[in-house]
Amino acid sequence: MRLEQFYEFCKVVETGSLRKASEKLYTTPQNVSKSMIQLEQELGVVLYDRVPKGVAVTTEGKIVYDSMKRVIEEIDGMKAALGAKSGGTDASRPVMVYCCPALSVFVNKSMVDAFVKDPKTQIKLSQKTRGDLNDIVKNSRDGVGLPDVILSSDDEGELAAIRKARSRDYCGFLLYQDKVCLQVSENSELCEAESVSWGDIAKLPLLIVEEPGEQGGIEQQFKEAGYELQNVSYCADVELSSKMARDAGVFTFVSYPSVTMRPLQGVCYIPLEPEISLAAYMLVRKTLKNNLFADILQDEIGKKKAIERFF
Repeated sequence: MRLEQFYEFCKVVETGSLRKASEKLYTTPQNVSKSMIQLEQELGVVLYDRVPKGVAVTTEGKIVYDSMKRVIEEIDGMKAALGAKSGGTDASRPVMVYCCPALSVFVNKSMVDAFVKDPKTQIKLSQKTRGDLNDIVKNSRDGVGLPDVILSSDDEGELAAIRKARSRDYCGFLLYQDKVCLQVSENSELCEAESVSWGDIAKLPLLIVEEPGEQGGIEQQFKEAGYELQNVSYCADVELSSKMARDAGVFTFVSYPSVTMRPLQGVCYIPLEPEISLAAYMLVRKTLKNNLFADILQDEIGKKKAIERFF
């Protein structure tokens, strides 16, 4: 028997579901099921029966659970005692979070909620550009120097590359997928349009929302498609750019907001033709000991968007 199986089985009993247990353990239901089958074979008993709403623990399973729970409590107590002498435990160590500015709205609230639930929770947030984050995700060797949680975004087609690069280190969650929009004042003639073509956009004065160090990404896509943007300004603040689109009137701009999360009166969002898609994702280290913050973060995002696990 492996100690990991103790934690896995206890989590299955406590959640009443292989799927819910896997979410708490940041693994897959298939992995938990395989581990439980091995545990049953080694013990020679049936630990639970599958039922429509999850699992029902057998009499033998309850005996095993009580014994394993005591072992886990002893181990956790030992770790706490050792941690007190050495200055901290895995569960109390700071959680390092890397986040692009566009997604920091989720992290900031979750940091507060995590601290309220457990004042010992320590979270260190480092904001980085989307480009820097994606380089870290794809190029880090053997997981060295990677943070505990990463929130970023990338082109839809790049998610497969992210999965290939980091599936050993992280569990990946798709937060939402957005279409890049043109934001204009509701007084603009464009508000009546079903979509706006790249050719028409190229003639407009544009305020493009991109992070510092990444300016030119949208412009380059237009160049590759054969369009030259004629009047471009850049802004890193989504809220500020939205207000400018609403109040200045003369500005139009391309941005990456999740429109349903940042509604703004007086602004229309016009889809591009052809469309550009962007996917926001979150990576959570499989070895993360302090899961409180990651759980709260997923709950916070889930209030606004459905989270889909993609590895």
